[in-house]
Amino acid sequence: MTKDIELRALVVDDYESMRRRLRTELEKLGLQVEEATNGQEALELIRKQSFHIVFTDVVMPEMDGFELCEELRNSPEFSSVHIVVVSTHHD
Repeated sequence: MTKDIELRALVVDDYESMRRRLRTELEKLGLQVEEATNGQEALELIRKQSFHIVFTDVVMPEMDGFELCEELRNSPEFSSVHIVVVSTHHD
């Protein structure tokens, strides 16, 4: 008997519409999704829960996506978390 693995994703973006759009698509793929509005909030969630993958925007208040990536890569306990950088500009 094989155990099904529930994949957990964290979507980090300061725009609610972008978080909602990405969350909808990831849930269609069967992932369990949580949301954060900036890198600092994401780190707090990651310290409390485990995630397989983090989708992060680049430009955000308080802590941007680059800083979040650096924090995750410099922490041995989070080194196995996959990171996808997602960015949009509306110009």
